[in-house]
Amino acid sequence: MSTFSNIELVSRDGSTSYRSAINESHPDAIQISDRFHLVKAISKYMKRIING
Repeated sequence: MSTFSNIELVSRDGSTSYRSAINESHPDAIQISDRFHLVKAISKYMKRIING
């Protein structure tokens, strides 16, 4: 049983270590990218689109 059984959503970076730990402790939790990494990824793809 998890200490924080009410966790449904986890914001994290792209680390596979974090992904594994969250999957192990809260397998039903939805994992999303944190704001910094989300903006970084969107910027990367937008540059590709703009530059062709």
